[in-house]
Amino acid sequence: MSFESAIAFVLEREGGYVNDPTDKGGETNMGITSATLEGAKSHKVVPNTVTIANLTAGQATKIYEELFWKDKKLNMAGIDTENSKLATVVFDFAVNSGPVSAAKELQALVGAQIDGWVGPNTLKAIRDYGRDKVIKDFIARRSDWYYRIIVDNNSQVKFAKGWRNRLKALEVFIGVKTSIMG
Repeated sequence: MSFESAIAFVLEREGGYVNDPTDKGGETNMGITSATLEGAKSHKVVPNTVTIANLTAGQATKIYEELFWKDKKLNMAGIDTENSKLATVVFDFAVNSGPVSAAKELQALVGAQIDGWVGPNTLKAIRDYGRDKVIKDFIARRSDWYYRIIVDNNSQVKFAKGWRNRLKALEVFIGVKTSIMG
């Protein structure tokens, strides 16, 4: 697995432009939210003239690479070195939840300090947790995260089937089967 394969998976699942008023993520294109796009503009990843509506796949890829994969706090390079399949799972979750949420959920799972910064201690905790177990348990944790969103905000229930299908597709993509997917 690599950024190239992970981004191919993400872009296939995210689709194009959406402006669903019930989606807590707001207006998106290829999973890029307005807040993420503004961050990309301020970091000079894309020109200021880019909008959610006119965002290209190449620009979305560049945003994901610079603000998610290469983000020092999320440390996808470190995760990828430890466990490339886990890197794809964490990256895809970061696209859905934001990099800090994905990092904190990973840290909570492996028993690392929950600070949203995947550093050497978190990477060691990932190793200690176990290569295959961490992937399966992180997917289960993500499923639970979706459930909590639905419980906390009933308007998000309409996305549940899509989220479940995404997790099933992710399992197939990385070649791991978990008990939550049946």
